[in-house]
This record gives sequence, C-alpha cells and structure tokens, in this order.
Amino acid sequence: MKKNNRCYLLAIDLGTMSCKVAIFSDAGELINQARADLTIRYPQPTWVEAEPNEWWAIVVKLIGKTLDASGIPPNQIAGVGVCGLMHALVPVDGQCNVIDRAMLWMDQRCKPQAEWMTRNFGEKIRQLTGRLPSTTTSAPKLLWLKENRPDVVERTYKFLLAKDYIRLKLTGEFATDVSDSGGTSLIDREGKDWSVELLEEIIGVSAEKMPVIRQSTDIAGYVTQQAAAKTGLAQGTPVVVGSSDVLATLLGSDIYAPRRVCLYMGTAAWMAMSAETDDRIHPFSEDVRLRYRWLGATATFGAGLKWYKEVLGQAEASQAEKDGIDPYVDIERGAAKAPPGAGGLIFIPHLMGERAVNHNPDAKGTLFGLTLGHQKRHIIRAIMEGNAYIIRHLFDVQRDSTKITEILTVGGGARSQLWREIIANVTGKTVLAPRIFEAASLGVAILSGVGVGILSNIRDAANRWVQITDKIEPDATLMQKYEKSYKLYRDLDAILQKFYPRVE
Repeated sequence: MKKNNRCYLLAIDLGTMSCKVAIFSDAGELINQARADLTIRYPQPTWVEAEPNEWWAIVVKLIGKTLDASGIPPNQIAGVGVCGLMHALVPVDGQCNVIDRAMLWMDQRCKPQAEWMTRNFGEKIRQLTGRLPSTTTSAPKLLWLKENRPDVVERTYKFLLAKDYIRLKLTGEFATDVSDSGGTSLIDREGKDWSVELLEEIIGVSAEKMPVIRQSTDIAGYVTQQAAAKTGLAQGTPVVVGSSDVLATLLGSDIYAPRRVCLYMGTAAWMAMSAETDDRIHPFSEDVRLRYRWLGATATFGAGLKWYKEVLGQAEASQAEKDGIDPYVDIERGAAKAPPGAGGLIFIPHLMGERAVNHNPDAKGTLFGLTLGHQKRHIIRAIMEGNAYIIRHLFDVQRDSTKITEILTVGGGARSQLWREIIANVTGKTVLAPRIFEAASLGVAILSGVGVGILSNIRDAANRWVQITDKIEPDATLMQKYEKSYKLYRDLDAILQKFYPRVE
C-alpha cells in the first residue's frame, strides 16, 4: 500500500483505566494503534480521582508512538477525533491550566449532595433534565465542589469533560458536545443547553463556567503550533469536537443492526441496542440522529480484574511483563484452569457502589463461599463469572429480552475469548466479536471523517467498517450449570442489600 496516496484519521480514546490512539485509513483499515494504562487515585475508599495533566502527557506520548510506527507523514492525517470517559469534570483556568484533579464517574463522595438535590428539588430536576441526579453524574459532583472546595469553583474558567480537556490542549478551543453534556444532568432538555436554573439557583455555580455545546462532527479547531511540536501532528490539522466514549462506541459497533445488543466491556460495562421503531431520538447527538435504547450499566466490570492484578496478582503480572506477555492474557489463562462455577465461589461485583439493576452507591463487592481449597485461579474465574451474572440480570429485567438474539462485545474485556464464552453460557445468547474491539476509536474516527468531509454518511460508514469475525453459541450443558450459580448469585445480591449501609 502506498501510504502517500491515502489520507488518514487519527482517533484518541481516553478511557478510565487506559488511553488508546489509533490511525485508520479512509476505508476503515486499522493502520496502527498504541495504548497505555492510566493512573487512578483513591484518596479515600469511595473517592476516585485522575490527574488530567497525566492524561495529556500520555496522549502526547501515544500520538508520537503511533505516528512513528505507522510511517505516515503527519500532513496526511486529514483529521483528529477525540472521545472520552463521561461524568468527569475538569476545572481549568483561562490559560488552559488544570486547577484540580477530576472526580471520576465512579466516585461516590457526592452521595449526600445527590440525596439533598433529590429530596429538595427532585421533581423540578426531573422536569428540567428528564432524570434525577445520581452519584455517577456531574451535577452532584459539582455541588460537592461548591460546598467543599469553593476556591476551585471560584478559580475555574470552564468545567470541561475529559475528552474536551484533551481537545483543548490540541487546539486551544473551549467546547463540548451534545453527548457529553447530555450525561451531566446539567442540561435543560427543552432548551437543549445548560440549565441556568439548575446550575445557578440549585447548585450555585454560574452557567458561564460551562463550555459552549457543539455537534460531534463540527470542527472545533486546529492543531496549534505548540501542540504540533509536542505530538508530532502537523500544525493546522483539523480536530472535530468528538463525543463521549459511549456515543463513539455505539457508532463503532454499528448499533443500527436489529435484534443485537452492544455490550461494552471496559472499566465498567453497559448495554444498548437499536431502537429504530422508537420515535424517541436520544439526546446524545442530534447530528447523528441516533435512535437507541439504553439497557443499563454497571459500576465496575474490567475494574475487577484490574483490582485482582494490582492487589493479588502483582507477582504474576510482573513476571508476565518481563516475559513479554500481556498480564491480562496471563490472568485469563489462570481463569481457564478453574472449572465453570469457580468451585462454588460466587463474586458480587459491586466494587464501587452499583448502578445496574439496583442503583445503590453503598453497595460493596463480596467473595462468597471462599475456602482453604480455593486458589487464585478460582478467584479470577469468579470475578469473570460474577460480572457475567450482572449482565444476565440486566437482560432479565428487560420487558422483551427474549427477542434479543445476539450480543456484540466490544472494549478491552471483549478480547478475552473465555469471558465471551462465559457470557454466552450465562445469558444463553450468541456472542459476537468484531474485527476491531476498540469500537470507541473506530466510532470517533468515523465522526472525524464526516467532520472533515472524507466520509459522507455516518450510518453507511459504520455498516461498512464494522465486521464480525467470531461467533460463540451457548453450550446447553454449561447453561444448566451456570443457571444454578446465577440463582445463588441473585439470592446473595438481594440479601446483601440491607447490610451495605452498615459498612463504614
């Protein structure tokens, strides 16, 4: 392939636990990609923070690494797209400097603020935004800042979302998009802009501190001279506004396919499916005109394996890295050595509260049935199975889940064939794997391609670029075995609910 006769798109996907940078051709071919783990800080048991300056440093490193490995001249990058984790406000001053760490979506410290907002203004907030505030979203987190760190609020010029901070560093332009702003619980759904009433009268923060809301395919700005010098990108390269990682993932998994659910397997998990027959257009993105139905999300998913790697599997992970093996591949090999059902070990995966079926910020993780006979491999498999059980639970509460026949798995966790097999056998549904697991990167590349004019249609590009490469059918014998374990999981999950508030 003569690279000098093609144009390319660079996609940045800033996740909770890792960052990915990928280069795609204008035909959707993945040319090169690089990833790096991100540092998450836990100042207190229910506090979860990240350092945005570290995000930027890693993005700079990954862009340079990807460009060098691809051999593509920077001036052939036709456009850059950025997507990122939702619900993480980054306070910055007028000179683009970060003022404080970002509270991540799983941070539970704002529980009192969420409860106060619901108790005193619940109906008004529901009318304004369409839903009540939760500890996941930005509204109660902003109130926590106002009450506990008023100096941060005072010094802040704009509160940006995660991907908006990265784009700011690339272009010097302050903005956000419909999808990220729509997830903050700070948007007036009628006016489709920041709710002045909610921000100023209830939270006490000026609406002027929020960025302008633009469409995901708009060109937000161009790579500055300073950013070009740091990243290796060509100065003047257009950068589109981009989107939340949720919207990008939906596009990069071809959410338009009927009777198919998209299951994102990342730090947390979530599920959505096409709703072409539904008159509602989800407020995430008017430019995409995306109709889809949200089936729910968990608080943690892949985070459980990360916890295992860092707490119980440090020695093995270190050795795997020395041997040139991905630690998570090594962890999966360990789980494969344990029998289905993990020797009777049941994992309740609520490691940072829960937002799936029973929204409960007090929920905690549990290993039930632990004996002296259990080994690390049983714990790993129990973590994987417990997270499959919560996905099954989400299916069970849907009114028409039997009509769903396929699960398309994307995200880092979907790379595990064992995990896909477990999910197939726990849910009883066919599990599909795409050519490109990093659907968010693919989706934001599509957005940037449309934004700079080398792609004409989002839906057509998604249909052409998303290709299925593996299919796992459920095994009837294993389905029976998992049915017993799943029922025990459900009983334990229900019983433990009353004990969580007693945990300090």
